[in-house]
Amino acid sequence: MKIRILVNQLGDADSIFIGVLDEKRSLVILLDGGRKGDAGKLKGKLDSFLAFFGKKAPDLVIASHYDDDHIAGIQPLITPFGKDVHLLWAFDTENLHASLQVPEEKESILPSDDDTTAGAAFQSNGKEIDVLIESIKKEQDLLRYAKATEIETVQPVVNECSLAEWPEVVILSPTRAYYDSLFPKNLKPASLLVEQAEAKADSGRGSEAPCECLSLKKSPISAVNLNSCIFKITVEGKVFLFAADAGIDSFYQIENYQEQLKDIFWLKVPHHGSANNLNKELIELMSPKIAVISGDKHVSGEIVRCLQKGGAEVIVTSAGDFDRDF
Repeated sequence: MKIRILVNQLGDADSIFIGVLDEKRSLVILLDGGRKGDAGKLKGKLDSFLAFFGKKAPDLVIASHYDDDHIAGIQPLITPFGKDVHLLWAFDTENLHASLQVPEEKESILPSDDDTTAGAAFQSNGKEIDVLIESIKKEQDLLRYAKATEIETVQPVVNECSLAEWPEVVILSPTRAYYDSLFPKNLKPASLLVEQAEAKADSGRGSEAPCECLSLKKSPISAVNLNSCIFKITVEGKVFLFAADAGIDSFYQIENYQEQLKDIFWLKVPHHGSANNLNKELIELMSPKIAVISGDKHVSGEIVRCLQKGGAEVIVTSAGDFDRDF
């Protein structure tokens, strides 16, 4: 069995093409679609990737979580395939959408379709805050499109979602209990406006002991990122872990995480290499041989050096696409 992974260069955004092949079958996964404006630049590359595996369309499309820089480009990217796309993994936000009515006084600081990321910094009354608003509308549009096109939609939740013909693909997070804890029924709109702890700047100490600087036990990030679908694909005994924008908390809530995350061969580093999404314990546990960061401005030098200290080959897509066969 072989696997090919293409992590596209999109700045601080995500769209990953995954192809798995053995003697009798093949599986092509489209994991996220970047921002809405990224669909045009991705279409030709996706067509070439599909042709490589002899496919008309992706077998599986995954919307890892609600962030605009992951989900907004999915619908325009898959629309040309129509009913040739048969399966979508995406969270059902219908009930959540009804509870997330943002107060009028916050409208001026909400990100627009032109903003580069739903987690960008905005100014309000002279105070800089991180606005973490779920891109619920785009998620709802995608779900409506899937329904109209008769694409089967399943929520990527542990024990509720799997590929019967591909047991090599396993969802590790979120569990239903964890998802519900992140988005309770009484969720307040104000909880979407989070003042994040600033990522630690590189320092002399970080250069000498980068792992020691990553001492967080919890990630000061939004529920949207913590909710990211984490899944692994095992090929010839090697584990390939895809973590979207997952946080430290996301990894710790994985059942038996010490065994599930031990000795990862290939890691998609979460949240564009931000310093707030991995810590020393997790990096040492995973001990990846290859770590790919789909990032640009968010990349933490201390994350990169800590991964390298553990023996990982670290690739950052700001230098170009990552496209490799294993």
